[in-house]
Amino acid sequence: MLRAIAGARSVRTTITPVWTMPGSHASHGRLTSEVLRLIDAARISVTCSSYNFTPRSRMWEALRAASARPQMTVTVYVDAAAGTPQQIADHLPAAVVFQTTTPAGATRPLVSHAKMIIIDHVIMLTTSANFSYNAENTNIELGLLVHDTAIASSVESTMRAQHGVLYERVVPTGTGRTGSWRGDG
Repeated sequence: MLRAIAGARSVRTTITPVWTMPGSHASHGRLTSEVLRLIDAARISVTCSSYNFTPRSRMWEALRAASARPQMTVTVYVDAAAGTPQQIADHLPAAVVFQTTTPAGATRPLVSHAKMIIIDHVIMLTTSANFSYNAENTNIELGLLVHDTAIASSVESTMRAQHGVLYERVVPTGTGRTGSWRGDG
């Protein structure tokens, strides 16, 4: 009986490789483009981070559609110097967008090179791919798709703990506030 209870409560982690390769060279695992299907299927939340997030990325519209769904929370973390954090916040007004801060005494913002997507606090894709056309179509990129609630929750919690410390919120223009502000939004 105790073994049955322990088995039922055990955590089973599933890890699958996720590739971007030009043409049809990826012969096993999943493709980076599959993340769009995961975002479309999300019902609670999407949390993601990228060094560079450009309008030519297919994530641009996928995250906008996800953030427009009722009861959906979309949080995006980006590097302050790569891409355009204000443009991202303006494009995703229903999402919460954060950019890296500039530490006191520093002349440049911190670099955020973390690239990941977490769906519904359960599924996490950590990848070498930025949210850009090249990373999604022509580069050779590798990621791991991890089905594990504990890992996904741990990463989200760690990122939230950095609000106002390593990341500052970027408020969409036209909301009564301007630019970025420090806080957890």
